[in-house]
Amino acid sequence: HVLCSQKLDVWALGAMAYNLAALEVPFKATTMHHLKNLIINSPSSINLEKLSPELADFVLFCMEKDPLKRPKLEDVLQHPFLKGPTPG
Repeated sequence: HVLCSQKLDVWALGAMAYNLAALEVPFKATTMHHLKNLIINSPSSINLEKLSPELADFVLFCMEKDPLKRPKLEDVLQHPFLKGPTPG
């Protein structure tokens, strides 16, 4: 259950990163039931043009719909967006 919880946390991290950067939610719903349906069955309404390419990649990386394909927390921490620019 810990892995399942971590996968959910990774998805939520991507959603929060999008929300903070774009100043809008990735799924627009009127009820919790509607929101659940959108998350499971519909493409998100994420506008990647509002994000830098690095952040857009990070958000998509974290918000992979299939939990089996979603990165582990260790992988998220190694993402270039979190690592920052390489010195040089």
